[in-house]
Amino acid sequence: MPDQTTPEDHPNDRPAQAAEDSPWIEAASNADVEDGLDAADRAEVAAFRENLATAGGRSAEQDELAKLAERLKAQRSQLAARPPGPGIPEAVGWMLGVLVVHVIGMVVAVFGLLTFQVAEITSRGGTPSIAEFQAMIMTLPETFALELMTIEMLVFLVAAVVATRLRLGPRTSHLLGIRSLEMSHVLMIAAVSIPISLMCGGFHQFTLSVWNEFFAHLPGMSFFDHLNVNESIKPLGRTAPLGLLFLVVAVAPAIGEEVIFRGIIGRGLVARHGILAGVIMTSVLFAAVHIHPAHVVALLPLAFFIHLVYLVTRSILAPMLLHLLNNSLAVVLLKATATVPALEGASEPEMPWYVLLISASIVGLVAWTLWKSRVVYRTEDGELWNPGYPTVEMPSESVGASLAMTGCPVGLRRGVIGLAGTYSLVFVVSLVLMLTGHISA
Repeated sequence: MPDQTTPEDHPNDRPAQAAEDSPWIEAASNADVEDGLDAADRAEVAAFRENLATAGGRSAEQDELAKLAERLKAQRSQLAARPPGPGIPEAVGWMLGVLVVHVIGMVVAVFGLLTFQVAEITSRGGTPSIAEFQAMIMTLPETFALELMTIEMLVFLVAAVVATRLRLGPRTSHLLGIRSLEMSHVLMIAAVSIPISLMCGGFHQFTLSVWNEFFAHLPGMSFFDHLNVNESIKPLGRTAPLGLLFLVVAVAPAIGEEVIFRGIIGRGLVARHGILAGVIMTSVLFAAVHIHPAHVVALLPLAFFIHLVYLVTRSILAPMLLHLLNNSLAVVLLKATATVPALEGASEPEMPWYVLLISASIVGLVAWTLWKSRVVYRTEDGELWNPGYPTVEMPSESVGASLAMTGCPVGLRRGVIGLAGTYSLVFVVSLVLMLTGHISA
């Protein structure tokens, strides 16, 4: 049996029933300490006792009993432990909380900007009339669009980081898996970021066309047109500085959304319901916060892949990196379409079916290779460390487990990186040529 963590390693996820506090050396000789052990463990305990009966020396017997007692204690504590949360109800609550925080962030931004405008008028010796104040409110989204989005995302980012720390406690970095990535994983994530963006972009085109044809004309559906993030940020392409747009659209969501959805929600749902069901539920909740139905459906493949990257690398930095690269490409295309007339519509290109097929094939190949090269923790005796539920968390130092990569041929990893990287390079070169006017869009 490999060493296991105990419920004390999870201060915010207490066991359903704590292990007994009675002296384990005395209890080790009783049959009840075997409760919950499987047949192999029972046979091992029986063999140990038979060998111990033939061994002489009271001190040696006490020493062996103490070792067995510690082993049984760890096993029994693990059997008493329950998978960490959140469960489904709490996970939905977290998702709704993200929406609420965005609303609060927008309210804070509106109030702050209105206060600033009123203060500016007052400093000049004037007093804004009710009509002027109403005009300020009406023109605020157009005049201060970037400022509104910046404040909103700042509020969300701070709230996400603070909430994560409060939920996970002092071992947040271990439970999230904040650690460096394997170089091959970094290269695969970077190489696949463009193929998966192209695949999801084409899928979004399809879902949007279905929405416009069958649902957009229904009563009340126009409500979603005002909540399409892709459309709402388009005006910023001409006016917003690239650096600030990058921070607001790429960096803040990559950090805030990943710690909430993959780090908290995904951790609990995967642990309690298994990898497949947990990833599906987490991805649906992640997509749902983007509101517009066409956008929600189109985001599901990206959400699945991001979670796969997290499980494979066991580091929260990996999904953050992929999320960052995906949104960064959107920012670059947004600026390009706003400044180069020939690239109008390049953010959602009309791609031939074979381009989508190639993109999807590369994404599938990279996903398979990532899974083949996933990292695991092994104990000193070579066994896989497993706290009793699927997780990406890092074991405590007392376990003595070390990080290892599963057997994936180096040649396969290099080949996949080369293939996806070449495909991405072709896209980048084509984009540069269009920007410089050498080829048409």
